[in-house]
Amino acid sequence: MLSYEGEPWAQLEREGIRKTWGSTVGSFPLVEVLYYYGGKDTLYREQDKLYAPFPEGFVNIGRKTLTALEYINSHYDYDFVFRINSSSYVDIFNYLRYISRYSSTQQLYCGLKCVPPPGDPRPVFASGCGYTLSNKTVNTVLEHKEKWDHSMIDDLALAKLLKSLDVEVTTAPRVDYGPQTNFTEDLAQGHFHVRCKCETNRQEDILRMNIVHKVYSRISKSAPLLNVLIRTSNRPYCFRRALSSVQSQGVLNLRIIVSVDNEASYNYVKAFPEVDTIVRCVHTPKESAGHAPYNLYTNRLLDEVKEGWVVFLDDDNVFTGQGVLGSVFFQHITDDSCIYLGKCLLKDRIVPSADHFGKQVVNGDIDTACMILPAAIAKKYQWPDRTGGDYTYLSRAIEGEGGMGAVRWVEEIIGYMPEGPRGGVKGDIPNEKKRCLVCGQESVYLNMLHRTQAICPTCGAFERHRVLAYFLKHLKNPTVHRILHIAPEAPVRKVLQGVYPQADYLTSSYPHKGGSSYCLDISKDIPLPAESFDVIVCSHVLEHVPDYHKAIKGLVRLLTPLGELYLMFPVRRGKTFEDATITSASARKEHYGQEDHLRFFGLDSMPELFNDYSYTALNPFMDVPAEEVPHINPTICDHLFVVRKKDKTWQKKKESQ
Repeated sequence: MLSYEGEPWAQLEREGIRKTWGSTVGSFPLVEVLYYYGGKDTLYREQDKLYAPFPEGFVNIGRKTLTALEYINSHYDYDFVFRINSSSYVDIFNYLRYISRYSSTQQLYCGLKCVPPPGDPRPVFASGCGYTLSNKTVNTVLEHKEKWDHSMIDDLALAKLLKSLDVEVTTAPRVDYGPQTNFTEDLAQGHFHVRCKCETNRQEDILRMNIVHKVYSRISKSAPLLNVLIRTSNRPYCFRRALSSVQSQGVLNLRIIVSVDNEASYNYVKAFPEVDTIVRCVHTPKESAGHAPYNLYTNRLLDEVKEGWVVFLDDDNVFTGQGVLGSVFFQHITDDSCIYLGKCLLKDRIVPSADHFGKQVVNGDIDTACMILPAAIAKKYQWPDRTGGDYTYLSRAIEGEGGMGAVRWVEEIIGYMPEGPRGGVKGDIPNEKKRCLVCGQESVYLNMLHRTQAICPTCGAFERHRVLAYFLKHLKNPTVHRILHIAPEAPVRKVLQGVYPQADYLTSSYPHKGGSSYCLDISKDIPLPAESFDVIVCSHVLEHVPDYHKAIKGLVRLLTPLGELYLMFPVRRGKTFEDATITSASARKEHYGQEDHLRFFGLDSMPELFNDYSYTALNPFMDVPAEEVPHINPTICDHLFVVRKKDKTWQKKKESQ
């Protein structure tokens, strides 16, 4: 996605996007937003900003757009480019659903079709506020870029070039949110592009985006609910690996339902707040060859499903790569009366094999992770207590739904069984060394209570420390001079002092501990001057303080105009849960996970929590490269929230420079 930006409002609108629809990009690992500008001497990239060697201004939009397309073409393996302006709101879920009907190999040029009046020599064009080009169309444009008429505004020049090559405009929907519009859920349903531009006040664009974002946030649960059903027993390491792969799938509306059949398995499953429902089954021993009583657990899991879609995943399976399941949903799944079957890699072979893929389902040539079924279909049928239960169950479903005509085949490998079939508990040995992002040493991580592979034995870093270490190193800002570390933990101290060796490093502990610079109760007025620090780190503190809203407000007051507050706290899906009547240590542990916690923060509550600030939510499963995630070994608790002062403060600072 290319978001065109231009001064003097570039920073204001970029931060507006990041705070609203841009904050949801992390849920879609197949999507990236790139802001592009001119005004530089050479072409260069800085994080999510691309600078072109052309003067800023309306007259050079075409040159900057061509440069951005060339950059995308040479640096990305992409399917589509969506070029929008900076006062547009994009609902990415609806956009991906829309674009899934097209192929990257066809000529696609679509957007709000504008037809000039009779006698007007201008071509029919897609409004420059937002148009999509397929990979093939981008390459067509670049092959004939010498035909680009730079005397015309860019959207007209693009249309003129493509018309000369017989590429026509396809209409794509857009909603204009103007002064007389009351933006409602009816307008939002199904639409992916909302133009929020105000001709006289660009700050109004951001206000409109906020309104639109709140509407889309209310209806985000209309995204298909995906129920992931997992059976686990005596395989804690495999289970954690499977759970991590689920978290990295880029699915908006997710419910994880897990069955256990003994107390030990229950204990390691309940250690992870990302599990929505635990189904406790009675262990039944095998009576004879071919007897598989654990298949009946799957029927218990299906009983918990109410709506949406169903995916089966045993604890020795994982999903392949970040976002593969999200990709399947956006690109292939359109009909809730069909059964979808993909492929699974079983260590050294792919099932279904080429002999049967697209034709039939054969016993021994299918796997649970291949199946994606609508809940209404999945719940009609039962698993048998015999081996080959996946084949029997799927065969019953196919026959009951009318035969192979009810099956849609997906040409993707969805699941992977690392140890191969029948790996059993032998594949649950934690013998893999990992490189700690805090100390850099390779070792086998140690367990912490029922949390597997949590602690680095060399430096003592937990998962949250390694997540924070990754982001601190990659968000390094050379202008940082003063740092405040709240409740300093040794691993984070080590990373901060390594990233910013020249900065003044100050700490606060409450109650006071030896060596701390301050003793600050952050839920009360903080007795330090405003705009004192460039970076403030506050990790796993807010769940302990009585007034966390006041704590955030007080810490943001201490930030310099371009300063950043790094917040981490235990967080799970859903709304923040806090009950003043829960006061005993045992009750707090039951509801919040720890005896001295006062709440459990919910991801759905973050927009309201940070409503008065600019913020970026960083998800370790989405915003960390896939090859680094196993070394961090994060849980869903380990999100990082980077909080900044309100946009107008950034703009004021920008104008004074």
